[in-house]
Amino acid sequence: MTAGERPRLLVFTTHPIQYQAPWFRAIEESGRFELLVAFSYIPTDSEQAVGFGGAFEWDIPLREGYRSVVLDSRDLGRAAPDWLRRPIRGSGALLERFRPDAALVLGWQEVSLCQAMRACWRRGVPVILRGESVPRPRRRRLVRWGQRQLVRRAAGVLAIGARNRRFYADLGVQESTIVDAPYCVDNARFAAAAARLTARRTEIRRGFGIPEEALCLLFAGKLEAKKRPVDVIEAVTAARAAGAPVHALIVGDGPLRAECESRIAALAAPASMAGFRNQSELPCAYVAADALVLPSDARETWGLVVNEAMACGLPAIVSDAVGCAPDLVQDGETGAIFPCGDVATLAGVIRSWADDRKGVISMGRQAEAHVRARYSIEGAVKGLAGAVQNVLGRNATSVSEGQTA
Repeated sequence: MTAGERPRLLVFTTHPIQYQAPWFRAIEESGRFELLVAFSYIPTDSEQAVGFGGAFEWDIPLREGYRSVVLDSRDLGRAAPDWLRRPIRGSGALLERFRPDAALVLGWQEVSLCQAMRACWRRGVPVILRGESVPRPRRRRLVRWGQRQLVRRAAGVLAIGARNRRFYADLGVQESTIVDAPYCVDNARFAAAAARLTARRTEIRRGFGIPEEALCLLFAGKLEAKKRPVDVIEAVTAARAAGAPVHALIVGDGPLRAECESRIAALAAPASMAGFRNQSELPCAYVAADALVLPSDARETWGLVVNEAMACGLPAIVSDAVGCAPDLVQDGETGAIFPCGDVATLAGVIRSWADDRKGVISMGRQAEAHVRARYSIEGAVKGLAGAVQNVLGRNATSVSEGQTA
């Protein structure tokens, strides 16, 4: 690479993901890099449906606005462990053709990403890692040993938040190689969509079956064990029994859908099941709601739904196990935190919020300002540029400031 040239950055990720695509476009638009994204595979509609309750396609573009290639992969089928199911071929050949100055690898949750790292290391290409992992005391020793080997061999790591940063530090990663690149969504897209829909809020709420006077608590996500959607149903039922005018809107689908429907019927819960909603439809749910609730356990390593809700002006109630809690939720300012699994405490928070509608609106405004200022795509691009600059070991104006192609 000669002086004045933009660094060549090759990104390895598993497949097109709705949260990654806006970041890739922003990296391309920044002018800081010559960018190429390599996907391990493109999932079929049925593969995309796993955990969502039915086959579908995302209704926003996932491969527009940046260059990408799809590597040759082999599907070993359901008999293989999930981690080993989709090995790839051709990462080494791609490295030799593109000749990147650095590679960004987005995790190690599938074997293809580990193969990509190995190909980089064999060719002397520095690897920057970005994953979602957080400290988990009960993690098996062999898993922890494997993680340590990966992260300590990386030339740099991007920390998406406080708990993720601590994960790397606990594994012995040097502080100088950890760069903050906040986890984020396309704040502007969600905020703009919510603004367009605000005038129709009463109509939208009526369509979801939300009583006009109710404080609406939104759960949005896969209906699966780690997200504990039944806790929301039970908490709003308890809050209403105590006299609070509340209602839960459950958006999503998954393995626990039948259980959620059963609990709503058995408890005569003040709740509506809205089913799966695609990306362009989600802002309707955020506009209809007054606050988000995410009661997940520690397997929720972040919870980007909180970013989305805050970008739309909603405060969030999250459990203390949710990964983003220390970053996004400032108790009494942008939301509230409760002990995971403590339905009674969650119900108490909901009751208090139902009695303080002005306070809820104020927290929503502060939440929107918080994610806009500190958890933006622009911030994530800046963090990546800093990591690449550190790895290349030079004062790269084209990286830190950007330049036109």
